[in-house]
Amino acid sequence: YYIDLYESLVLDLYGASFVDPHFYEDLWQLKDTWMPAVANLVDGDGQMPISDEMQDRLLSVLLRFQLDGSASLRQAIEVERQALGLNQISGRPISWLQQRWESTPLQIDGFESVGDAPATTPTAPAGMQ
Repeated sequence: YYIDLYESLVLDLYGASFVDPHFYEDLWQLKDTWMPAVANLVDGDGQMPISDEMQDRLLSVLLRFQLDGSASLRQAIEVERQALGLNQISGRPISWLQQRWESTPLQIDGFESVGDAPATTPTAPAGMQ
C-alpha cells in the first residue's frame, strides 16, 4: 500500500518540496527531531515518547506539503493524517505509531484492525484449476 502510494505521488512530493527554498530547513529540522525516536525504535525498545515538538514539526511539514502540493497529494496526506491519528500522537511511544502505521492500510480499506481482516483462501487463476 505505502509503496504504491509513494510511487504514485513521488513527483508531487518533489515538486512541493522545492516551491520554497526555506522548506528544506523545515524538513531537516523534522528529521533531526525524529531521529532519536527512530533510533530507539530500531535499536531499542521503541518506548521513547513522541514529543509535542515532534508532533508539531510533523504536522507543520505535512500542512506545507498539502498547501504546495497537488490535489492528489493533499487528499492522500489528509487520509493518512486521519487514519494514523497524527493530531494525537504526542506522549505515545514511537512503537505505537509503527503499529498504527502497519495496520493503517487495512483500516483505510474498511477493517477495524489487522485482526479483523477476513480470512481468504487463495484460488488458482482461471485455467489452472
